[in-house]
Amino acid sequence: MPTTDNPVRSACLHMGTTVELELLALRGVTWSAPTTSDPSVASISDQVEPIGTRHDQVRLLRPGTVTFSSSSTYNPDPSGPPSKLWTLTLTVVP
Repeated sequence: MPTTDNPVRSACLHMGTTVELELLALRGVTWSAPTTSDPSVASISDQVEPIGTRHDQVRLLRPGTVTFSSSSTYNPDPSGPPSKLWTLTLTVVP
């Protein structure tokens, strides 16, 4: 997902699907590890490159709705407030 835009906010996918996510670390921005609102509906694995870009795999486990979120911070002030919030809501069907 681009750091400057979140073109996809929601999607409906089939159970068993794997979704690849990428949160880019550009111009001093880093992203927190994405969280899931319901780990029983979808699991997530998170890998981070040395530059801070996150590559995540989401596995859709059972029908339901789940939201993923991550926030970004600007490196010169990592203790400052998040500068962006990224979310993606997935509806999982059989």
